[in-house]
Amino acid sequence: MKNANLWRKAARMSGVQTDFIDANKKLIKVPLPTLKAVVCHLNQKKIEHADPLKIIEERRERKIFRLISPVLLVHKDQVRSTVYLPENTDVRLVQVTLKKENGESHRVSPIFEKSQRIYKTTQGPYQRWQFSIKENLDVGYHQMFFQIGASEVKCLLLVPPKKRKMVPDKLQGLFAPLYAMHSSKSWGLGDLRDLNDLQVKAQSWGVDFIGTLPLLANFYEGPHKDISPYSPCSKLFWNEIYLYIPDLLPEGFKDLELQNKIQILNATAWVDYESVFRLKKNVLSQLAEEFFKNTLPEDYLLFLKEKPLVKEYAQFRSQGRETETQYHLYVQYHMERQMALVGKHLYLDYPVGVHPESFDCAYFSDYFLKSMSVGAPPDIMFTGGQNWGFNPLDPIHLRELHYEYFIQTLRHHMKKSCVLRLDHVMALHRLYVIPANSSADCGAYLRYNGDELFAIVAIEAYKNNVLAVGENLGTVPDMVQEYLLKYEISGMWLMVFEGGKNPTESIKKIPPKNLAAFSTHDMLPFAGFVKKENTSAWRRDFFEKSNADLFPKMMTKMAESPAEILLINIEDLWLEDRPQNIPGRSSFPNWQRKLKYSQEQWTSNPDFTDFIKRLKELRNTRRTHADDFEIGRLISI
Repeated sequence: MKNANLWRKAARMSGVQTDFIDANKKLIKVPLPTLKAVVCHLNQKKIEHADPLKIIEERRERKIFRLISPVLLVHKDQVRSTVYLPENTDVRLVQVTLKKENGESHRVSPIFEKSQRIYKTTQGPYQRWQFSIKENLDVGYHQMFFQIGASEVKCLLLVPPKKRKMVPDKLQGLFAPLYAMHSSKSWGLGDLRDLNDLQVKAQSWGVDFIGTLPLLANFYEGPHKDISPYSPCSKLFWNEIYLYIPDLLPEGFKDLELQNKIQILNATAWVDYESVFRLKKNVLSQLAEEFFKNTLPEDYLLFLKEKPLVKEYAQFRSQGRETETQYHLYVQYHMERQMALVGKHLYLDYPVGVHPESFDCAYFSDYFLKSMSVGAPPDIMFTGGQNWGFNPLDPIHLRELHYEYFIQTLRHHMKKSCVLRLDHVMALHRLYVIPANSSADCGAYLRYNGDELFAIVAIEAYKNNVLAVGENLGTVPDMVQEYLLKYEISGMWLMVFEGGKNPTESIKKIPPKNLAAFSTHDMLPFAGFVKKENTSAWRRDFFEKSNADLFPKMMTKMAESPAEILLINIEDLWLEDRPQNIPGRSSFPNWQRKLKYSQEQWTSNPDFTDFIKRLKELRNTRRTHADDFEIGRLISI
């Protein structure tokens, strides 16, 4: 029993929850063997030789010997922290320098309050102090250097905005995966020209943005092949399969064989990634070869400066082969250019993780726990739990390295979007982790410093003028909802979950700082849902006899709702009943189905476009704004 208690204490000190509430609201205690495995993986110990008491002491001393926390949150111009100093240290000798984000630096005079607590360590006794300074700092990231004798510690100061920037209007967006948005100009799947063309047309209908799935680089060939947009090979580089190649071809270019291949790929109802990628890569490789034979343009050299990791990424993807390296440099250069042409009227999706063999896991290896994977505990649908296959971030190293990787990946997305959806936003607070060679039901929740991670999202959203949306669906800890409130990050409201027996009343009560939609890409669209579920109560509530008439009536009411964002699934316009993805169903061709109609067909149909215009008109007439409500009413808890 004593040993079990020590392991549980070691788990808590390692940031591992010893129990959790499952989807059925039942308290689940993590079995001791699972706790031991997770704790040992976190602390790089072999289970058979691990001593929980030693792990506890190492964790405690690691915190003490660092002297001060690596990251500090600044609220109301106050910096406060616990400081550990060798006993009898004269605090007047402690020097503190503040370096602002703009480069300015100056010495500050902190206030130290002595605690009576003394800690015995292997390097002698240490005393705990309370440290505070008052400083007016701009929103962003600043550095504090804490020096005593020859020791200097650098801290990252996070200054979140006191209030987010005002959203200009009640927003309305259209959603579809980019791979599914095909047109006569496409090469086997939707591309950035299709996205740009749709955006231009949709603006005339009152649409504020186009939403899609992650547009990040993927492995389409080789042993790590994975077409899922949620398993990218980097969160810092775009997916070249979405390049619109005709804009890159020399004037007068003609290739009948190529055109025949494109026509065949365009004629299919499902995306053939392997064939599309092979065809596009062949053309792009030739263009890259010609590009590097000539004098490199100034904007390419500027691109290299703005993307300092792109050479490392290209080397990683090419495994040192020069022509392959040039290919990856070339396609990333043009992805940046074409993404810039699309502009910021985009709703992008930020995935939780990356492929375990990704560039990110290799280059930022200190950030990842490669001996564990992320998943979800058992529930009604997945009785054995889920293993999503990617590695979790190490919460200790994440903080000690000042969240550099997380900040870079967020910024990569926010520079190209006006709305950013954070998939499984609970990951900023905790993740269910599974030790290597264990089944998915043998995992535990690993805690992160949610206060700091949500603050960083708020800072980046403020700096990049982006509306951040947290996907807070499913089992959501109360603390996550509180963070969303605190940092004014929008939540999500879905009709499939919240409609209930009286959907008209439910819609009226949508908390304003929310994105409202019928469902998500992981669920059945409207027509599929009503085929499966009994919607008689909904029809009665909306005074409609048929499901076909129910959808426009329901969307009309949602347009009139207080929600600051309305997201319309394009496929719901023609009552598509098939989903784009069925989680955990390997037999279903996920991420491959094209839209039923080409972009030319559906965007020229007045039944669809007039309906979208009407919804925007309704939103404009219901101008009660999310920022006009008291903070406590903004997101459901």
